[in-house]
Amino acid sequence: MKQRVCFVNAPYDGPIAGIWNDVFPPLTILSLAAYVRRERPAIDVSIIDGLRIGPSKAMVEALASPARIFAVTYVSFNASTAYRFINSLKKARPEVIVIAGGTHVTSLENDAFEKSAVDWAAHGEAEETLVELLDLLDGGGDPAKILGLLYREDGRVARTPNRPLMEDINTLPFPARDMVNLRDYSGIYVAHHKHNQHILSGRGCVNNCWFCARTVWKRQKPWQRLRRPDNIVAELREMRDRYGVREYFDMGDEFNSSEKWATETATAIADANLGLDWQTFSRSTPVTDEMAAAMKASGCWLVHLGIESGNQATLNGIGKNITLEQARQAAAIYQRHGIKVVGLFMLFNAWEQDGQFMYEGVKESEQTLAFARSMLKEKLVDSITCSPAMPYPGGLLFDAAMRHSIIPKEKFDDWGIWDHAWNSVMTLPGITMAGKWRVKLKGIWIQSWSLIFSRHLNFSHAIWGRGLGMFKMVFGSMVDGFLKITGKKPSRHFGRYLASFED
Repeated sequence: MKQRVCFVNAPYDGPIAGIWNDVFPPLTILSLAAYVRRERPAIDVSIIDGLRIGPSKAMVEALASPARIFAVTYVSFNASTAYRFINSLKKARPEVIVIAGGTHVTSLENDAFEKSAVDWAAHGEAEETLVELLDLLDGGGDPAKILGLLYREDGRVARTPNRPLMEDINTLPFPARDMVNLRDYSGIYVAHHKHNQHILSGRGCVNNCWFCARTVWKRQKPWQRLRRPDNIVAELREMRDRYGVREYFDMGDEFNSSEKWATETATAIADANLGLDWQTFSRSTPVTDEMAAAMKASGCWLVHLGIESGNQATLNGIGKNITLEQARQAAAIYQRHGIKVVGLFMLFNAWEQDGQFMYEGVKESEQTLAFARSMLKEKLVDSITCSPAMPYPGGLLFDAAMRHSIIPKEKFDDWGIWDHAWNSVMTLPGITMAGKWRVKLKGIWIQSWSLIFSRHLNFSHAIWGRGLGMFKMVFGSMVDGFLKITGKKPSRHFGRYLASFED
């Protein structure tokens, strides 16, 4: 019998469902699908992007699929929806085999087995583990010999040792973008062109910040593996020539962790004369004139600069390894070369120091907003974003928050509220809901107006593609907030959102 595998990007039905679900295609499952197609061409591979089409349509497609094996990937914020999807699928089609994967699986290895009917799961990088598991499911074998595997055995969850990370990620095939319609994805609205796409120029990060979910990449050195410039150029050329892409977002954690590599990569892109606009994430150091000039020449028009806090003590505590002055200098260099800057900030940062749980209060978070305003006023950044610090499973902050009982038990009942853009699942001593809301609303106000006046917002894209949904979310949250304060019952989704701010 022909082996058929359906890759599923798990759906999400949380508080902001429908706002960001169709921005970019699911690169994780497209990459896995490409790897399986190359290594086992006899296997029939299909895709369901549940995040884009929603739980109901995803289930309809899964029930109609001829696949017997479903590989479901998810992160923390859509884990609960993934479990409901898996349970419904197994109930309707008990003969199918479900394999789980993603950063949430690696961070909390037993969670899927305790809350869903999943059969197998991959922890760590999944490409090689998945192919070996598919071979086992097709021809038999001993699962204990497959590295990076989780499975049920004698009423418990069996775990095999970690699989070493791939030494050369340049050997991986490009994501199977042919398996989805790229026009179904709007792209990010801070862009020059609609239907912009994204790439990953590397895996991992050289730093060890407290707020980052580091589980997969921090298992062994090196913590970051970067692709060769020519390999990146080849993927970009394919995106342009085969799919008509005109703009992309390099969503590797940090484009400039190596100034030498960043300059060489930007130079290679410029020399290829691809004519693509692009944007990326950047640290505050190292940033040099030579690097910025090369980035500009290659089509880079926007960097998202990770600053995180306006308090130096916080930056030291969370392991950011930058200074406020370095952030200002980096922004100035980018601006000097005609590259716009989005300042990325977090509110209520937290960390552990000498066994004590440390965190920013209302005062410190307002100081961060004041620092952001000063950078806007001095035209060092063109716009800013801010969101509460989130203790993602697998990160240092999550581990510390668990040790100090900072996360209420009920927060684990619904992973849907673990979305960093709007929620804060930590209960920080001495900080009231009113205090959190005051800081949050200030941040939303500064963020919104800075984006509007930055002139790098694609208004037609934002208004027609996101405007109604964003308006409903923001207006609805304000109304439900008022109802919450007055003791009336809020709506289901925003009740979940507001509950994340309770003390």
